[in-house]
Amino acid sequence: MIARQKAKPFISAKDKEMCHDKENKLIHTPEGVRDIYNGECRRKLAVQEKILHTLYLYGYEHIQTPSFEYADIFNEDRGSVGAQEMFKFFDRDNNMLVLRPDMTPAVARCVAKYFMDDDMPLRLCYLERTLKIIPAIRVI
Repeated sequence: MIARQKAKPFISAKDKEMCHDKENKLIHTPEGVRDIYNGECRRKLAVQEKILHTLYLYGYEHIQTPSFEYADIFNEDRGSVGAQEMFKFFDRDNNMLVLRPDMTPAVARCVAKYFMDDDMPLRLCYLERTLKIIPAIRVI
C-alpha cells in the first residue's frame, strides 16, 4: 500500500501577515484603551468605593446615565466636545447617537427631566466612563 501525503495548502507571505494582523486585533486593545485586571483592578475598585462612601456621607446620591445619547445634547456651544471627537452612529429611526463623550450634558438632561421639582442644589455623583476620539499626535 502506498502512503499518500496530504498536500499542504500554499499560504503566501502576504496572507500570513494578514492572519497575524487579524490575530493581533483579537487579543490586543485599540490605541488609547487598556485592560485593567488583578491587583490593579482591585485597587481601582477600592478607591472608587472609598470615594463613593465619602460622597454618600455628605448627602450625595449616585446617578447613572446611558452610555450613548442623542448627539444633540453634546456640542461645543454647550461646553462639550467638538463633533470630530465623538463616536457617532445611527439608530433604526436614523437619529444620530453618540457614545457619551462628557458627563455634564447627560446629567443636566437627567436633572431637567427628573429633578426640576426637587430642592436645589442637588447633590449628585457619578463614576462613569466617557468616550471620545483623541487625535493622533504627529511627530515631524
